[in-house]
Amino acid sequence: METPYVLGVDLGTGMVKVFLAKAMEQKPVKVIGSSALPTVGFEKGIVTDAPKLAMTVRRAVDNALTAAGVPMQDVFLGIGGLDIRSFNSLGSIALEPGNSIAQQEIDKVKYASVNTLLSEDREALHVLPLGYWIDGNKQSAVPLQGKGNSLEAETHVITVAKQMITELVAALQAAGVSTAGVIANAVAGAQILRSQSLPDDCLLMDIGAGTTDMVLYSQGKVQMTVSLPIGGEYITMDLMQGLQVSRSHAEEIKRYYAKLDQSLVGQNVKLDCNGHGTTDKNFTYDFLHKIVESRVEEIVSLLYEYVQPLLIKYGVERIFLTGGCSMMPSVGNSVERIFGMKSELIQAQGLPEEYVHPSSTACFGILHYAMQRQAPKAAKPVAKQPREGLLQRIKKFF
Repeated sequence: METPYVLGVDLGTGMVKVFLAKAMEQKPVKVIGSSALPTVGFEKGIVTDAPKLAMTVRRAVDNALTAAGVPMQDVFLGIGGLDIRSFNSLGSIALEPGNSIAQQEIDKVKYASVNTLLSEDREALHVLPLGYWIDGNKQSAVPLQGKGNSLEAETHVITVAKQMITELVAALQAAGVSTAGVIANAVAGAQILRSQSLPDDCLLMDIGAGTTDMVLYSQGKVQMTVSLPIGGEYITMDLMQGLQVSRSHAEEIKRYYAKLDQSLVGQNVKLDCNGHGTTDKNFTYDFLHKIVESRVEEIVSLLYEYVQPLLIKYGVERIFLTGGCSMMPSVGNSVERIFGMKSELIQAQGLPEEYVHPSSTACFGILHYAMQRQAPKAAKPVAKQPREGLLQRIKKFF
């Protein structure tokens, strides 16, 4: 029996965010419960303490369910970091002469493309089709009912480190949280943003606390997916060290600074940056500007260095920014200057007013992704399988 609810968990390095929605075919998706707790045991995209991280997820899930009066549900877990990588691959199969191509053959050729390059230490999270060929002839759509001797598919395969995801799912199970599916935050966020009529050639960047998820589209198809251990947490750490304040205090100062006008540079403006229990935290705007902007410049430069060859290859000219750190005006300014192209801050449409924020993009995307795939197994990680019983495993996978 299918659950009447969908529970999405965004496992961020700064916050664990939970959205609960009622499962329904009609749109828009309605969030009926939520929760957010500071993340423990997950730093810079790496699980440092799986049991503590699992208990943080459990508490966040309990809070959201209790507020909505809903019993425990399996979760769709959205992840960033965890050594997420992607590759494009080709797979091919022989067709039965005279028989029309059915969904079984489509699934089989996708699976063949996964097995081509997937190493033993990786799990495949998503297999996104890029194109199909029958007897070497490119097809304009999924070639159901087509006929020929061979079927070939090019796919974009998004993978995660097998050991890390296995340990995380096991820790969640031990904490009483069953996983209905695992989703790359980059995919969930990109798909919901792409539904908002973005151009076919663009780069989406979700800049969070400890990771940045990037998805590059060319002609409407995903050509790159990556989650890098780079984010706004580095700015927070610099403020902690430079101002001699606590982590929470540094986060408050960062948000305060982000609201100020950069024209204050050189005006010798002093700012009251005191928090609870402090009286001596008065700094000039120029001092904060130097700390923050130098780190923003470094973060954006590292992202550019990673993706720059693909920007040239695919002729991308637009960048869309989302995620909590993207709210800082200096991030968008640095992106435009370093990447040499226009950037635009974007957030998911359809969220209730109280949740509207770029940091909610991934979690809301997880809900949409899960609802499009009502069968939970559709989103679970898929290990490389032996040849025996291939068709049965394909059916479970896809």
